[in-house]
Amino acid sequence: RPGDKYFNVMPLFHVASLAMVNICLARRCTMVLGRAFDPAGTWKTIADHRVDAMMAVPAMLQAMDATFDPSLDTSSLRVLSSGAAPVPLPLLERFHELGIDIVQGYGLTEAGGAVAVLDAADAVTHLGSAGKALLSLELRIEDEDGNELPPGEPGEIVVRGPSITTGYWQLPEVTAETIRDGWFHTGDLGALDEEGFLTIRDRLKDMLISGGE
Repeated sequence: RPGDKYFNVMPLFHVASLAMVNICLARRCTMVLGRAFDPAGTWKTIADHRVDAMMAVPAMLQAMDATFDPSLDTSSLRVLSSGAAPVPLPLLERFHELGIDIVQGYGLTEAGGAVAVLDAADAVTHLGSAGKALLSLELRIEDEDGNELPPGEPGEIVVRGPSITTGYWQLPEVTAETIRDGWFHTGDLGALDEEGFLTIRDRLKDMLISGGE
């Protein structure tokens, strides 16, 4: 919201963190930058700066829960956004007890950030879901031949819209393979239900993850 104080302790070279810098500039918010994530120190920063919002992946939420200090006035914190994995129900309930909403999302660098968002109101009834596509984007599930699949059928998640990349730098063949007929092929496997809620199932393209990268 305009005028909010946002605590950013995520790496600024990642799209989610960088997107929040842009959002804070657009909404005229104050951004408090943290050098590294320290769960106990995070609560103190929230109390000292009267932070309204921040982003934290589920592992960070777990650590924050374990180090919560009731002697600190952290009542300013209204909402936490999270991604990378579904937030377990006990954590959702725990932060709800503290008066903090958790908004979950699914996104990728090539989409400029978020693709789908699960707001706090749907988090319990659609546990495990990544939410619904943003209003500016179209999202569908395709089979190996590029045919759109019906609700409930798993396949590759494809997306198109104004925030999607126009291509990879100096990689025309990869661009042509990934962006077909305007649809960006994410390499992620998922399914949509009858209401349009997305569930991530697997990864079509393998990747190496080391130290979170």
